[in-house]
Amino acid sequence: RVVTLRDLSSASPSLKISNKNSVVEVTVRGVGGFATNNEQDVGIYMDGVYLGRTYTVMQSNFNDLDRVEVIKGPQGTTFGRNSVGGALNFISRGPTDTFQFENTLNVGNYNLIDEAFRLSGPIAKDVISGALSFGYFNHDGYIQNLIPGVGDFNAANRYNIRAQLKFQLAPNITNLVRADYIYTSENWAVNS
Repeated sequence: RVVTLRDLSSASPSLKISNKNSVVEVTVRGVGGFATNNEQDVGIYMDGVYLGRTYTVMQSNFNDLDRVEVIKGPQGTTFGRNSVGGALNFISRGPTDTFQFENTLNVGNYNLIDEAFRLSGPIAKDVISGALSFGYFNHDGYIQNLIPGVGDFNAANRYNIRAQLKFQLAPNITNLVRADYIYTSENWAVNS
């Protein structure tokens, strides 16, 4: 039942994830935090691609998440940069050979709308299959801003799209193409 990055802390020993306003700090075995270049000491990867901002993963919808790999200890030889404390690799589910559709919708106060769907299936039988995932999250601000023309604090508007195509051109050759897009627009209240 790992749905968000916060849920991962209870499933993996020695992993700590803390959220300080818009900054997400990840530590593995007590090693982590931010280096002098403002990047994490624990590498965050989505399908093996390095993400420079942990906030991207923290706020993404994991409707198509297959598994999360938590790798402890220095990972410079395997993952490269910024992996002194370890690495987190989020692996999305690939396209399927049968039709699948999943939809999750949550509504709440402050006009909260949180929806995610995943569509997967064959395009050309036994040759090409595809998957499309979409997540949308929007709510009004929790703290009213009295300055005219400036939105309320902690308002959120974000969506993410992931498209995948799998080509099975020969029995032993599989090509997988992925494209991701994440958009976020938020007003954060910063503590002084």
